[in-house]
Amino acid sequence: MDMLDRYIKEYKTVPFSPRMRFYNAEGDQIKSKFTFPSASSYLDEYLNFYRECKSLEEAIKYSCLGLFEFNYGNKCYEVRHPHQQCYTNKYKQEIGVPTFVLSEMSSILLENINVISNATNFEDLIDTVTDAKISKFGALAIYDTSVRIGAFLGKDPKHVYMHAGARKGIENLELKNIVPSSLSFEEKIEVESLPYDFQALHPIQIENFLCLYKDKFLLLDGI
Repeated sequence: MDMLDRYIKEYKTVPFSPRMRFYNAEGDQIKSKFTFPSASSYLDEYLNFYRECKSLEEAIKYSCLGLFEFNYGNKCYEVRHPHQQCYTNKYKQEIGVPTFVLSEMSSILLENINVISNATNFEDLIDTVTDAKISKFGALAIYDTSVRIGAFLGKDPKHVYMHAGARKGIENLELKNIVPSSLSFEEKIEVESLPYDFQALHPIQIENFLCLYKDKFLLLDGI
C-alpha cells in the first residue's frame, strides 16, 4: 500500500478530532472536545444536517450562517462551522466572515429561492450564489454555502472545486509530481485528473481530504 492510499484509508477509518474549536451561534466557545469515527464520517454528519432541513428556506438560512447541529454524548450541539467563524487574531486582525455579512447574504439568497429551487445541477447552484455574493463573502463561503444547499436539494458537485486549503493540497501534490503541474491554477478539476487512489472518494470528500492532508502530502515520495 502506498502512502497516498494509506492517507485516504486513514481519512475514512481513523478517529478524527477537529483541530479548530467550535463556537455556538452567539459566538461563545464550546469548551468540549469532539472525536468522530473518522474525518469522512464527520463530513457526512455535518452534511446530513442540511439534507434533513425541514424546508429549502431553512436550508438556505442555516447554510449561509454556517450553523449546523450534531449529537455527541447524548447531547445536541448547535455550532457555527469554523470556516464561518469571525474572530480577532493576536495581530488584532479580523479573521473570517462577519456575522452581519452572513445574515445579509442569507436574506439575498432567500429572495432568490425560486431560482435556487430550479437549479438543475450544482453548477447552476454555485453560479447563483456567486452572482448574489456581497463584499467579504468570499470563494470559500460561496463553496460551503452551495454545498450545504446542494445537500438539501440532492445536487452534489461533479468536480473538485479549488480554493484555499484544497488548492494548497494540490500545489503540494504538484511539488511531488503526483498531479500535473498546472492543476492548481484551475477553478475546478475533474476527479479523473487525479491519481487513481482518489476514485474512492466523491468530489466533496476529495476537497475536504485535500484541505486536511495538505501538509502531509509533503511527506509523500515524489514520482
